[in-house]
Amino acid sequence: MTPVLSAQKAFAGFDEFQKQGSVPLKNCHHQGLMVSHRGLFPLQGKSLIRKNNPNLKFAVAAIPSVDGFSGKRGLPYASWGIGIAQNSKHQAEAFKLVSYLMSQDVNAKISSLAHGFPGNKNSTPDYVSGDPIYKAAFDIYKSGTPANEFTGLPVAEQLMRDFDDQFQLYLAGKQSIDDTLAKAQSAWVKDFAA
Repeated sequence: MTPVLSAQKAFAGFDEFQKQGSVPLKNCHHQGLMVSHRGLFPLQGKSLIRKNNPNLKFAVAAIPSVDGFSGKRGLPYASWGIGIAQNSKHQAEAFKLVSYLMSQDVNAKISSLAHGFPGNKNSTPDYVSGDPIYKAAFDIYKSGTPANEFTGLPVAEQLMRDFDDQFQLYLAGKQSIDDTLAKAQSAWVKDFAA
């Protein structure tokens, strides 16, 4: 299946949800749902969704994949690096601090306070046990493979931005699926040629 056909199939699904009234797609871009320029869905968004739509029933799901895909799914994330400068006069002490921050219990506490996912794969934030939506999101996170845009193509972030710009216009009802995909593809061709 070509990427364009896969995308058309996915967009057709969005159209069907919207026709059924299942997903208020035209308002999603106003509420920070579905897509952001960074391609992220922060956990704080769950509270915003509930506050702005108290009767909305929703769930979180892994990023869709092609039917029959059996590999490990990727999961976009925003990386925060912790490192020690090569010319640091206190490398041993800095390493102790990094080790402390990344330790299982401390990393669980930090991720709980930030309402984010931990950097330590053995850490479990406390918000996971108190809410089924957070638990589902955390389970998806634990089963996926983190994929950062900076470790991929040199223009990966721009490709994501190009697509998101067109997707927002689609969500707002300002262009069709075909126009959205054609314009994103055109921008991508220019990005690769640069």
